[in-house]
Amino acid sequence: MLLLLLVSICATLPLLAPICDTGRCLSGAYRNGLYLLRGTVVTPDEVIEEGEVLFNEGGILCAGRTCEPHPSYCNAQLVETGSYIFPGLIDPHNHITYRFLPPWDPPQQYQNRCEWIGSSDYYAYKACHDFHRDDTYRGASGRSVEYQCIMEIYGEVAALMGGVTSMQSQLSDFGWDCAEGLVRNVDAQDADGGWRGDTVDACTFPISTCSGNGSSCSNRASIEEDIESGCLQSWVPHLGEGVDCQAYREFEALTSCVDLLIPQTAIIHATAFGPDEFAQIAGAEAKIIASARSNVNLYGRTLDLPAVLDAYGNRGLEDMVAISTD
Repeated sequence: MLLLLLVSICATLPLLAPICDTGRCLSGAYRNGLYLLRGTVVTPDEVIEEGEVLFNEGGILCAGRTCEPHPSYCNAQLVETGSYIFPGLIDPHNHITYRFLPPWDPPQQYQNRCEWIGSSDYYAYKACHDFHRDDTYRGASGRSVEYQCIMEIYGEVAALMGGVTSMQSQLSDFGWDCAEGLVRNVDAQDADGGWRGDTVDACTFPISTCSGNGSSCSNRASIEEDIESGCLQSWVPHLGEGVDCQAYREFEALTSCVDLLIPQTAIIHATAFGPDEFAQIAGAEAKIIASARSNVNLYGRTLDLPAVLDAYGNRGLEDMVAISTD
């Protein structure tokens, strides 16, 4: 997983000058994406009422009572949060409302996503989840909405207990208020749990080969327009989930009919891809999110990490590949 941090009201806070006087800091140096947050820092071991967290785009550099000994301290832009700060982990791929269910034990292993997603065994496994979800979609009773929120809250508490403070693939895109809660939702630009301007399009299956012939492609023009305008910073599709040619064809669709192999793309799964595909992904500076647990459970194998390592070389693998809990 990658490191990040959660600040409950960070989106609306004023940004102040560099924390050191100009005699010690270079003019404009604080614009390098380096920030120092001050507030009540909550760690697994203690609550620090007047603590500091120093971080940059790569992750957390310091969390404690003071970060002054760190060599980057003077170049940081100071944010007085007046609130709680939770340094923690990012879970880059999760379906949070399913967390209350026990892990699915499939009766067999499959070749691609299409084989199990419509199976009677899978529908029986998730029947309880879907009952309450579908009631909510129909706008039925407040009781159904309450159960949907309980599933969401349970998943968030479980994530926090594991050290996660930010997560991708929560519920806010469906509009439920309970999705804007304890864990920062990176899918939600305007939600209380998200940071404005940090927008992720978690379109689950934008390129589908389940019909058997060819592929259906997502709206490339719309995605490109959103990226160019700055309102979309990351496109996170599920691609190559499986081990056969049908799963592989999603890469062909990505590079041909969609043509969105770009730095803003982070591919979830990629189990059907090999060295040639990973070389193209690395060359485009796109990212990969591995889902080892579900991949092994469903297909008997997961991302070919040695091939990924060869493809990315010395490009800073920690910024290119993330491991999810799904």
